[in-house]
Amino acid sequence: MTRRAQGFATLAAVAIFVLVIALISGAVLGSQQLALDQDRLGHEIDSRASAWKSIDTTLSSMQTSWNADDQSFDAWFTEKAQSLPAGVKLASLSGRINLNSITPFLLQYSALSGTLVGHSVTEFTDYRMNKGPFARLEDYKDYFRPESLKRLYCVYSSFDVNTADEIILEKIITQRTGKSSLGANVRARVREFRTGLQVMTDSDWDRIIGAEKDELGDIVSVSPELDVNTASVDVLQALLRDADFKLEQPDAKVQTIINGRTAKPWTDDALRQALGLTKTSALMQHLGTRCRFVEGSVPAGDRVMSFVVHLTYSKDASPRIIARIVETSSEARP
Repeated sequence: MTRRAQGFATLAAVAIFVLVIALISGAVLGSQQLALDQDRLGHEIDSRASAWKSIDTTLSSMQTSWNADDQSFDAWFTEKAQSLPAGVKLASLSGRINLNSITPFLLQYSALSGTLVGHSVTEFTDYRMNKGPFARLEDYKDYFRPESLKRLYCVYSSFDVNTADEIILEKIITQRTGKSSLGANVRARVREFRTGLQVMTDSDWDRIIGAEKDELGDIVSVSPELDVNTASVDVLQALLRDADFKLEQPDAKVQTIINGRTAKPWTDDALRQALGLTKTSALMQHLGTRCRFVEGSVPAGDRVMSFVVHLTYSKDASPRIIARIVETSSEARP
């Protein structure tokens, strides 16, 4: 073999040796990365499983230890917080005003108008109409002051046919049933009741919606959206001070609500009597006494799992609570 041929053979051998080393090194590094990825995935799975276990324990405790007739949700959580899984946080959403259902009139002519920033009420309602009836809270971040958005408002409640925006009601009915004519009819009937200053009852609603009620479920009802037993002073003042309701001494009535709920939750009848209102009062269509939506969060490793729970109540003498998760999300810890 010539020297040139020997040189080429030597170079080839060196190249093959280097390639083999590189492949081995790559395989080792790839194996190490794969192991890290598997460890990370395993950790995430374990963290999520632990978070779900904490949520399940929390909901079980809520359903077995909370009597909503004896304690408000806030009172129950304060009492049970230390015995719940570590890191669990809960808050009532029913004490806040649903931006997906609020009428432009309530927003325009109450103290709530001061929570808007950079946009008018008309711009807000136009945006909501285009966005749809089930927008998320963050969708409204450009329309409301950040502190007010998180403290006073929510996007979860059933929609009360006596108080919810009629255009939104029409969109919900149409979307859920696929029948635009039914949505338009519901809107027209809602307008008739409101123009005549009449309160729509369960029997009225059954007659109007007919067989489609089962398809809608409890997303649309005649039950007030707000829970006065968990509502903040600011929310209660915004409603009771609204001149349209013509309530005498509204601030004193707000204090009556706050003081009264410390011992025991308000019932509908007791609240009406304390405020001096009738069943057909327009204000009483806004003021409910049940917490129906709760938001919560729980640590999940280096993330936080958030969830929203829908609460329903049986018709027993001491109502049983059924808790159902309707949404979950996860984000990195701050």
